[in-house]
Amino acid sequence: MLNAIRGVTGAAPDLSRLGGPAALMALQDALVKLLSAGLPLWQLFFLHSILILPLLAVLILRTGPGRLRPALNRWVLLRSALIVAMYVSFYAALPVLELPVVSAVYYTGPLFIVLFSGLFLREPVAIAQWGAVFAAFVGVLIVLRPTGDEFSMAALIPLASALCYAFAMVTTRGRMGAVDAWILTFSLNIVFAVSGLAGIIVSAVVARPDVYPFLLTAWAPLN
Repeated sequence: MLNAIRGVTGAAPDLSRLGGPAALMALQDALVKLLSAGLPLWQLFFLHSILILPLLAVLILRTGPGRLRPALNRWVLLRSALIVAMYVSFYAALPVLELPVVSAVYYTGPLFIVLFSGLFLREPVAIAQWGAVFAAFVGVLIVLRPTGDEFSMAALIPLASALCYAFAMVTTRGRMGAVDAWILTFSLNIVFAVSGLAGIIVSAVVARPDVYPFLLTAWAPLN
């Protein structure tokens, strides 16, 4: 996988810098798995976004007026929507699948990035890297066991999450090289807030926590 990443970025990743983010993401996944029993996903999205958006706005506007305008650029919003779809797919799988299965399928995302970089960005991908992509597909099939008696369609949810992640990263590289990271973060939280509010409204109308509590519970009291 590291060789595949090297081929797209031009350099091997600094593993000493990956440990912290990877540990935080793993902790986040475990916490969401814990919270999913009593707190709807849309509520998580909405609450954390409305709390962080004012702070982000202040930090960005300190560097000059009008800095927030690129956050509504169509490519920036598309990237944000893909990342939100990634999180929805990933977290929607947690209550119905074991965390190791979800993670094993989701972490094929970097290899999809290699595939899409070659197809859409026309970046050079070596034969060995195409081999790694093929091996990733084989690995997904081994984990999912699509022909086995225990196969569940829910196992395709984290695969959709990996695809959304890969498309978001390729879109970022291809269309947003000059966009400030703070702007991307602000745009992402706008889409989180909007999708969270929409999910809260829809789940209030549907109200089927008995079917899927993590997605179809209207609002859970906060302790």
